[in-house]
Amino acid sequence: MIYADEYYHIGSMHRGKGEPCQDHAISYVDRVMAVGSISDGCSKGRNTDVGARVINYATLQALKNYVSSNIQSDVIRVAEKVHLMRLESVKKVQQELGFDGMDLIATNLYICMLKEIAFIHVLGDGVAAVIDNEGNMDVRRFFWSKNAPYYPFYDLNQRDQFVEFHGNDLLAGCLTEERWHIDCEDTKTQVDTIVHSLISGMNGIVIDLSEQQKNKKISFAAVFSDGIEQVDNMEWLDAMVKSLAYKNTTGLFVKRRMMRFIKDASKFSKGPLDDISCATIYIPKNSEMEGESDDKNS
Repeated sequence: MIYADEYYHIGSMHRGKGEPCQDHAISYVDRVMAVGSISDGCSKGRNTDVGARVINYATLQALKNYVSSNIQSDVIRVAEKVHLMRLESVKKVQQELGFDGMDLIATNLYICMLKEIAFIHVLGDGVAAVIDNEGNMDVRRFFWSKNAPYYPFYDLNQRDQFVEFHGNDLLAGCLTEERWHIDCEDTKTQVDTIVHSLISGMNGIVIDLSEQQKNKKISFAAVFSDGIEQVDNMEWLDAMVKSLAYKNTTGLFVKRRMMRFIKDASKFSKGPLDDISCATIYIPKNSEMEGESDDKNS
């Protein structure tokens, strides 16, 4: 059996201003697919607490619809098709409920795991982590120049403005990816730093986990908003490791761990300064997804 859970929490900056939490997280498991998705609404937007939820639910529904009617083999193609289906849903919600575009600018990082393929898709900024069966962790941190990430909603009507804001050069390096490895002894090593072009960041970064999934090497896969990087008086890598230190993995395991982490982090500091969200998929040893579902609409 595969497990998934999520949690999101308001940061002290928004709480102090009487503003809502602009992060959201969602998870889902059926016999065929496991999903964990987070979305971080832009603080300079309007009602992006709603926007983050719209993006997450549109993402999950697009994954369900695509996976239920397609044979999956190419993770980049899956991510592209899911994104187009997601945009259709977002546009429909915007039209029917009268949302302003500034309500819907929110990042998205999601994990999708099937029997034969698995991947993480990144549109915006945040952190992704994968833990193998021996407890070794590979981490990727994504952040944009000018602190101005690309949002999925921009594909509907704001791509040109975003390109102009970043200098009108599609090949310019705008999205930095730090790669870290943390072994089971908690030794942290920065493996690489990659600077992606503007157009690559706008198209989304796909992390292919299919080979690890097929060989049953993955124990946990998690995605975080950039709030994990803004815990008062704590290095972001330490914050991430502590938030993934699960003592048990049943039920609301992410919620329990994150609540304990935030409580401990807030004892002698302000805790999370920014809103924080996390979604995690746990794959016990010898567990796997099934190839097809009896209920295609589940």
